[in-house]
Amino acid sequence: MLLGRHHLDHDQPLAAAFCFQRLLETPAAASKLNPMLSILLAVSWQRAGMPERAEETLTALKKKDPNAKLRIADKPVRLFADEKQSLAWLESTIGKPAKTAPGAQQQWTLVRGDAARNAASVGGVPLLTPLWRVSTTNHPTLEKTLGSIRQQYLDQGIAAQPAMQPLAVENLVLMRTARDLLAVDFATGKRLWPVRTTSDTSLEQLLSSSQGPNGTIDAQRNRR
Repeated sequence: MLLGRHHLDHDQPLAAAFCFQRLLETPAAASKLNPMLSILLAVSWQRAGMPERAEETLTALKKKDPNAKLRIADKPVRLFADEKQSLAWLESTIGKPAKTAPGAQQQWTLVRGDAARNAASVGGVPLLTPLWRVSTTNHPTLEKTLGSIRQQYLDQGIAAQPAMQPLAVENLVLMRTARDLLAVDFATGKRLWPVRTTSDTSLEQLLSSSQGPNGTIDAQRNRR
């Protein structure tokens, strides 16, 4: 049920429908979770572009429990009276899904662009030359150290931390650095303002332990 709701909230209605359908076909789960389970399944089918499957689900629920009630916004709601009006009842009760603007995204306000984590962006020709680069650290030695650790994780098959995902809002690019939240001007790449998000000193300790006597990275230690 939680996985199905997750898929539905992230605009993946077909994946949600498969989760809810499995539950509905399990008698113990269906008796415990209905009628809301059938309603969620119908919503998933409808948003997946399969209104006939949604209508079948609602009709089956009506035949099995004609007096079923839902609680929506802490208020009891009865099922539809006429089976032909089942989809209209579903839309008026649950509401229409929010429509995203067609075409490519101009702003990147969520990780991977939209709720489905699969948005299209305005593209360009391949092999682009970057206009600017902004480092996520403020110390070249720390940058090399983090790169060395990342390579060690890759060589050993260890899962590394997720890649940092920048957000694009109007003329700002918002990104996480090693310690801060940083705003960068989209056109020029100039750092506008940072916000310190942690008081952890582990990075300073890492920088100290990764330097040799002359302030350079101890390559032998990194290899170990």
